[in-house]
Amino acid sequence: MNWNALGAIGELVSAFAVVVTLLYLAIQLRQTRITVASDANRAIINDFQRIWTDALSDKRTNLIVRRAMNEWGSLSKSDQLTAHVFLTNLVTHFNITMSMESATALWVDTYAAWEDALLGFIVTTGGQEWYAISRYLFVAEVRKRIDHRLKDPDTLPPPVTEILFWQLDDDEKVGA
Repeated sequence: MNWNALGAIGELVSAFAVVVTLLYLAIQLRQTRITVASDANRAIINDFQRIWTDALSDKRTNLIVRRAMNEWGSLSKSDQLTAHVFLTNLVTHFNITMSMESATALWVDTYAAWEDALLGFIVTTGGQEWYAISRYLFVAEVRKRIDHRLKDPDTLPPPVTEILFWQLDDDEKVGA
C-alpha cells in the first residue's frame, strides 16, 4: 500500500468517527433535554402544590381565599391583602411557568393545566375584581396572556367557585 491509499483510509476512518461522535452528542443532547424538561415539570408541579398547600391548609386563610373568590368587595382590607398575597403568588408562579414553557423546558400539558388553574380563579366574581385592581403589578407578557384568554370566553375554564368546596356555606359568608 502506498501513502496516498493509507491517507485516504485515514480520512475515511476520521470522517466515520466524526459522524459517530455527532450522533452520540445528538443522543446525549436529546436525553439532557428530556431530563431538563422532566425536572422542570416536577419543579413546577411541586411549587404549585406548595403554594396551594401552604396557603389553604390554614383554615383562616382557606376561608379568606374562598370568600375572596365569591365576594371580594365584602372583605376587610386585611382579608383582601391575605387573598391578594395568595393570588399574586399564583400569578407570579405562572410567570415562571410561562418563561419555562417558552424556553421549551416545560411540557405543553403542564403549562395548559397551570394556565387554566390560574384562570379558574381570575374568572370568578371576586377574581375579576382582584385582577382589575392588581393586574398592573404583573409583567406585560403575563398580563397580555391573561387578557387574551379573558377576551375569548370559549377558551376559559369554569370559575373555581362552581366546584362545591370553593363555595361558601351560609354561615361563612361575610356578615353572616
